[in-house]
Amino acid sequence: ASISAKGSKAKFDTVMVPEFKLDEATLKEALDALQILIEKESKEAVTPNFVIQDPGNKLSSASISLVLKNLPARGVLQYVLEQAGAKARFDEYAIVITPN
Repeated sequence: ASISAKGSKAKFDTVMVPEFKLDEATLKEALDALQILIEKESKEAVTPNFVIQDPGNKLSSASISLVLKNLPARGVLQYVLEQAGAKARFDEYAIVITPN
């Protein structure tokens, strides 16, 4: 990972998410909700760009239901990805989501 990718990962890790609830959300809906929450909680200091790379459409059927409290943003992302069967790669300008 580049130095800036490590920096964005470190900034992402500092954001605490007080509460995150999903009920049968798609992966895109979950990432959109997480992005809005991270921007709000960081007072827009952290604005993650999630990019889903799923050419085989494996992630489109994922249904995500979670109730989480007081976790760092990366912890929330990890639980979302586990339920979707996906993984994340922190690039310089985006967090790229791909199937496992």
